[in-house]
Amino acid sequence: MTHHPGIHSPRHLFDKLTRELATLEEEVTADHFANFVITAHSMCDWVDNDPAVPAPAKAALPTFRSGEKLQVCRDLANGTKHFQLSYPNRVVVDATCVVAYGAGRYGKGQYGTGEASIQITMKDGSLVDGLEVAREVTSDWDQFLSQHGV
Repeated sequence: MTHHPGIHSPRHLFDKLTRELATLEEEVTADHFANFVITAHSMCDWVDNDPAVPAPAKAALPTFRSGEKLQVCRDLANGTKHFQLSYPNRVVVDATCVVAYGAGRYGKGQYGTGEASIQITMKDGSLVDGLEVAREVTSDWDQFLSQHGV
């Protein structure tokens, strides 16, 4: 029995992640970004639980999970699913989505409104752009899966 129609491996889920990044590259929206971070974070469970994933990949997962941008995805995915974050080791303090002319990239989004901009405030006070997080996390997952033959 399967509970995930059409997705049968971490590589299939990664393909979904790359499609979600492509959607964000077309236009950043809060909905698309939420889908992205949930998928990016869920990939950890797939690598950890899929019996076909090689043992060295599973052994490397805890270190990989500690990457700051993947932790951003963890915090935002959990915040999306559970409404608020209650664990102390979070890296995200706040995330905002601004939809206004000039907020997002030039030439993207609806005429007169423009594209959304996702801004993430980190625990150290720095600001991180959501689209940049998505690009970096996708690249990191690609390297991880390739390095471990997944």
